[in-house]
Amino acid sequence: MRKGVHIMEFFEIENLCKTYGKGENQVTALD
Repeated sequence: MRKGVHIMEFFEIENLCKTYGKGENQVTALD
């Protein structure tokens, strides 16, 4: 596996966590 893929997944998860902290409405929009 390429490290780049793991890095992108990590940042996606980080972004989701940050969005979740801002409000559940934004999380629902992502779903």
